[in-house]
Amino acid sequence: MWRRAVGWWVVLALAGCAGGPRPDSAAPVAPRLRVTGGATTGPLTLTRVEITLDNGFGSATVERNGRIRARAVINLSGNGVFRATWLVDGRPLEQVQHLVTYGTTLVLETGEDTPLPTFEPGTHWVTLRIDEPAGDIEVPAVRYFVK
Repeated sequence: MWRRAVGWWVVLALAGCAGGPRPDSAAPVAPRLRVTGGATTGPLTLTRVEITLDNGFGSATVERNGRIRARAVINLSGNGVFRATWLVDGRPLEQVQHLVTYGTTLVLETGEDTPLPTFEPGTHWVTLRIDEPAGDIEVPAVRYFVK
């Protein structure tokens, strides 16, 4: 009987009585892992910008005084204020501002009240100048031709 008790005590002493290594053992301790964040935490950052016209492409032809709109699909992460200006041939057309608090995609379209100008024949370029957040994303330009 005594022999079994001694054997049992030795096992507990080696296991540290709590099922793990003893405090004075030299066994390495695993670091604590803390996972935070996600697509909606941290400062707002842009990852991709795509601009198309009504037809879903980067170029279109429209009649003089016709109606055409531009659309931007912006992939982002974090949260904060998004400010931008639609530009046609380098001139401001419309300013947009959104408070982004969740989600990873922002879709912007030129407004119903401010369609792209089609009174002047020729080729016109449309882009989006992103004022905030600042970043290194190159924003593409699309073109439309007025007959």
